[in-house]
Amino acid sequence: MTLPVAWYIGIGILAFLVAVPAMVVWIAAIATRNGTGAGAFAAYVLMLSLTAIYSLGTTAFGDGLSESARHNLPGFLAMAALAVAAPFALWSFRRLAPAVRAAAAIALVAALAACAVATAWVLRQPVAIGVVDAPNTREVPREGFVLRGWALDPLGVKSIRIRAGDRVATIDRDAHLPSAGLARLFGGYPGAMAAGFAWKVPGAWLQQPELRLEVTVENEAGIQTEIDRRRVRPVP
Repeated sequence: MTLPVAWYIGIGILAFLVAVPAMVVWIAAIATRNGTGAGAFAAYVLMLSLTAIYSLGTTAFGDGLSESARHNLPGFLAMAALAVAAPFALWSFRRLAPAVRAAAAIALVAALAACAVATAWVLRQPVAIGVVDAPNTREVPREGFVLRGWALDPLGVKSIRIRAGDRVATIDRDAHLPSAGLARLFGGYPGAMAAGFAWKVPGAWLQQPELRLEVTVENEAGIQTEIDRRRVRPVP
């Protein structure tokens, strides 16, 4: 099952929100020698949450979030088991001492605050991916050439900018090209079916002996990521 990348990030946040109060309850149950079984159940919930977090983390830093449908299967199973366990966790929560319940509530609020800060930070990071496929040599025709490539971003690509000195060209989302092959590889990214781009660099840009081209991706949040920088030499 392929879901948007944001869904996997949301699953990780949810697992973290469950893991923090579960850990507090587990430790408190051990410290107070609680005999109701709430500590054991909290340990079970904590184990499932950490399994989901570990699975998603190794996916993100291993094969990449685009492979979550395959690599994150243990995380999906852990979250499914957690969904079944959640009602029982709430029931066992009622059997805890008031001080333990208060500590768990404080831990949940702290986890929410941490997630809000972390999410705001993540959404400001330049994490777009992409490649410029052509030209594949430094020497380019002086009369002009076509710059081709593709770009993806977890939040969706808004535009692609090509810069050469003080000249800038923008390729809007509506001008993106079909990319069915990329969709098969990166189906979790928004706009993967139309991630290609092509733009003809005009001869007016190529009157210098050497030119530096920069290709930048802007996502829906306005964050820009440079995916390519190269020097080209117009000939003849």
